[in-house]
Amino acid sequence: MADIRAQYDQLAQKNREELDKYWSQQIEESTTVVTTQSTEVGAAKTMLTELRCTVQFLEIELNSMRNLKASLENSLREDFNLGDALDSSNFMETIQKTTTCWIVDGKVVSETNDTKILRH
Repeated sequence: MADIRAQYDQLAQKNREELDKYWSQQIEESTTVVTTQSTEVGAAKTMLTELRCTVQFLEIELNSMRNLKASLENSLREDFNLGDALDSSNFMETIQKTTTCWIVDGKVVSETNDTKILRH
């Protein structure tokens, strides 16, 4: 009977050790997966932030270009109207408009417009 009890205790100890080893491996693998996924989530968040900044910058750039286009179209309309009125004279007039935007962190912090009239 003592022999059977010793075998039982030995088998029970072996099973406990195998279970401990198994659960240790499971915990280690889970920790590795969680760490990897956390790193990937962090990288994705960083990329998302960068893409949002890029989109914001491009939207600002697009609006600036639309404003510039409208301004140039107005200038052309004004030039043609002036040209019709001044057809009899022999000079030419060029209107040069420059828009400068200072962008910091994807936001316009300063915008200047400059207009020059050049007569030829």
